[in-house]
Amino acid sequence: MTTIQFSSPHYPPRARWYSRLLALGSMVRRTLRLEKLSLFHDVSPFRICLNLMVPCLAFGLSLNRRLMPVMVSFYVLAGVLFILWLGYPIANISFGIMIAIHSASGLYFLNHLEPDQALGKRVAFSLAIMFVISQLIYVPVLNQVEKHLVIPLQMKGNVIVVKSYASLQSAQRGDWVVYRANGNVGMGYGIDRVLGVAGDRIHFTPESLLVNNVVYPRAAYMPLSGELVVPENQLFVWPASVNLQVHGPGVENQATRLLMQNAMVPERRFVGKPFDRWFWRRQNFNEPFQQS
Repeated sequence: MTTIQFSSPHYPPRARWYSRLLALGSMVRRTLRLEKLSLFHDVSPFRICLNLMVPCLAFGLSLNRRLMPVMVSFYVLAGVLFILWLGYPIANISFGIMIAIHSASGLYFLNHLEPDQALGKRVAFSLAIMFVISQLIYVPVLNQVEKHLVIPLQMKGNVIVVKSYASLQSAQRGDWVVYRANGNVGMGYGIDRVLGVAGDRIHFTPESLLVNNVVYPRAAYMPLSGELVVPENQLFVWPASVNLQVHGPGVENQATRLLMQNAMVPERRFVGKPFDRWFWRRQNFNEPFQQS
């Protein structure tokens, strides 16, 4: 016996798992009166995203076509200043100008779609656009640039631009490296020359420092004796750039212990290698060690 099943067109469909979400969304729209918002009607999502993500693109909608090249010029100039003076206050100001111009472009696009916005809605859109553009575009991009390309650091009273793309394995004896300080020290980063790489034998004496039997002069607070071998994927530096914070009796012993905690630089604390020059500016570092 064959059973025939059919569904009546008058039978209500079964509720889906997302029905409650749709109902909640409808309630929010009614409460905030968002159903009256016709801003995005007849506008493709691609066009909206394009005009919000590409700086100055929306200024091309103006009847005065000279507005777009002017704003593009200001944006490019701010970008150039940001790169040239990376790490200085003028770079921070330029970065803010870039965000402001980009946000103004996005707001201009939305105003072009709905020119008769109320003042409250216009202010809300302005704040929302600036927040979205800065937090979803500029801040993530800047974080990735600092992580994988270059990072400016305030060190020794100067701005040092560092190659964050450099690997620990690329560092050789004599190279300057930047690393995160470890322990009870007065600054977050150190910048010193590499004295030993993986496999090098370090020997401390009261008169000198020996690295693979090559003699270097002693630096302040070095141990008077002892020997070690630099482990794999680590560098040996003497952290002369680190500001110590030690008090009370046994200051020298405390200083030696803290400096030895920072002398071995593993990969997790390695930041990169500083540029010799950043465009026309030569980056100068102190020279605590000279081979004898």
